[in-house]
Amino acid sequence: MDRTRQPTAIDRISAIAWPWLAPLLLVAAMAREASAKTWTVGEAIDDFVEIQNAIDAASDADVILVRPRTMAYLPFRIAGKALTIRSMVGRIVVQRAPGGLSKYLA
Repeated sequence: MDRTRQPTAIDRISAIAWPWLAPLLLVAAMAREASAKTWTVGEAIDDFVEIQNAIDAASDADVILVRPRTMAYLPFRIAGKALTIRSMVGRIVVQRAPGGLSKYLA
């Protein structure tokens, strides 16, 4: 008696779909990274005057560039987003305060 497992319908579909599905998943992952946006903060010519408004508008993987000596230094809350916050010039220091607020110093 032959105990060899016979391919199921799922096995047959997987064998057909996997060569097409893997590249599609890779392209989808790359497209998400490519869609990251860079926001500028600090003056009227920028996307936002205050950093909290930029954080609220941003999505995961976005970059927020902050001008020195602007209203951007007000306390802000990131709320679980995966963001990069950088100074346009100089160094960046983010201080965490009780209650989850942060303060940007350059």
